[in-house]
Amino acid sequence: MTKELKLNIGERYSIVALVFFVTYVILQPPATIFMRFIGPRIFLSTIVFLWGIIMLSMGFAKHWTTLVGLRLVLGIFEAGFFPGTVYLMSTYYKRYEMGKRYAVFYTIGVFASALGGVLGYGLMQMSGLAGLLGWYARNNLH
Repeated sequence: MTKELKLNIGERYSIVALVFFVTYVILQPPATIFMRFIGPRIFLSTIVFLWGIIMLSMGFAKHWTTLVGLRLVLGIFEAGFFPGTVYLMSTYYKRYEMGKRYAVFYTIGVFASALGGVLGYGLMQMSGLAGLLGWYARNNLH
């Protein structure tokens, strides 16, 4: 990915990594308020579906600036997930039960993040299988 999108030139890789957090941090409070108006069921299912579409779209990026835009949009959709999930859990459990539930939810997220690197490494080892470069979608091959 670094080679095909020329992310090793200047600060491109850092920009791609950084822009996600800009929209994520700025839009987390408004996403929480918006979610309370439309309800967690519709809100969470919609943002997770759109989040998945954006993640799939990253495989079709042909230029690093496209990846920057997709990461910005990913931050928009992902911003509401954690507060939305916490709000949803708070509707099921009593106040004194929430501390343990939050801790378990957060711990599961930490372990999932830890396994993400292993999964990414495994996917990169698929380079050349089915005519793909390990991360690139078939349509990007010239």
